[in-house]
Amino acid sequence: LPVTYSLDMSAQGDKDPDTNNQTTINYTRVNIWAEGALNGTIYGNSSLEPVFNTLINIEKVSGAGGEGYYKSSRGSMTMDISTAADINKLAEMYGVELNELPDAISDQVADFNKNFNSVLAAQGVDFKPLQITVPDPSGFMAVYKDELAAGTGIPLTEIIGQQTDERSSTENNKTWCGKMESRRKGFLNTSIARMVDWLMEMGAISKSNYAILWEDLYQPSLAEKLESVGKMVDINFKHAQTLSSLAMAGAIPEGHPVIFTDKEMREVAGYEAIEGSFELVDDYPEGEEEEGAE
Repeated sequence: LPVTYSLDMSAQGDKDPDTNNQTTINYTRVNIWAEGALNGTIYGNSSLEPVFNTLINIEKVSGAGGEGYYKSSRGSMTMDISTAADINKLAEMYGVELNELPDAISDQVADFNKNFNSVLAAQGVDFKPLQITVPDPSGFMAVYKDELAAGTGIPLTEIIGQQTDERSSTENNKTWCGKMESRRKGFLNTSIARMVDWLMEMGAISKSNYAILWEDLYQPSLAEKLESVGKMVDINFKHAQTLSSLAMAGAIPEGHPVIFTDKEMREVAGYEAIEGSFELVDDYPEGEEEEGAE
């Protein structure tokens, strides 16, 4: 590894050519974060390298579509001069010399397109709008989007935010969460630990034991939690109906009147149980009687 590093301050976006602020830094003052450089090297791998050409192609298709639409809608024209047209009289009408006639006609057409003139004055000249057929770019863009998803390993629905159906979107989200979880445990955990150790070695922070913790990527959303609570309520309702039917039939129902308590349902929803919440308890534990009972 290098013993010293040269830091070029002018490479931070300063466009002043006279700025040449460089400094030399000892390796003990440098901590390198580079994807793919976990083996002690300083050169990493760009995450966008596999799809760089694809991104360029997407930009080309997007730009070409806009440029083609502009050229098609701005009203470009072709000029058809009749063989019977008198060029000298046409130049005289425009008030220019014969060699200046093409530029004069071009200026008039440009002013017409800019709505400066409402009519085109021409003798023996037929102006026709130039028709440009712009191909539909959606087919080309779809191919490049698939290449982008395949090259990055990111599901297409996560890139563009489109959900084709609930099941596929959920599966794609799980795949993407798994990829992020793998990156956490590999590159990020290693880099963070190396950074913390380096800071402690340099005396920037006190030496102590530490742990790297992440939020659960698979944690359901509030809507999903409430949907689960709704299913728990429905199970309780059906269970209570079953017990009621058994009682009416003369059978002795066994078990609690509910399967899920309000505390359990609040925990599923992500809330703490409130004080005095309903709990099912055994008033008379098996083999015991209430104190003072005869």
